[in-house]
Amino acid sequence: MAIPNEAGRKGVASGSRRATENVSEVGITKETVQYVAHLARIELKPEELEKFSGQLQDIINFIDKLKKLDVNNINPTSHILPLENVFREDIARESLPVDKVLMNAPRREGNFFSVPKVIE
Repeated sequence: MAIPNEAGRKGVASGSRRATENVSEVGITKETVQYVAHLARIELKPEELEKFSGQLQDIINFIDKLKKLDVNNINPTSHILPLENVFREDIARESLPVDKVLMNAPRREGNFFSVPKVIE
């Protein structure tokens, strides 16, 4: 199945778009959304196609806005807030006694939980 391009003509999928090309030049049409839905085996109603194509185009337009920002002097981050490890120290300590752990087990074999076999 060919992918519909922004001009409505059928084209072949390729990753040959230049990195400098604006994402909004690609355009998200109802046909593109229908094609992707077909690949994902999702059935969409006509009003859903209209809604999703508009929403996806809005996302593409927002990405274009972000591409125009000058981020040369901004350090990369993985989170917007500075994070610190809030975990306690990992100190070994005594565990619960085996009998107490297995007290409410439906079945047990020795010092272990017994569960039904699930792989045949």
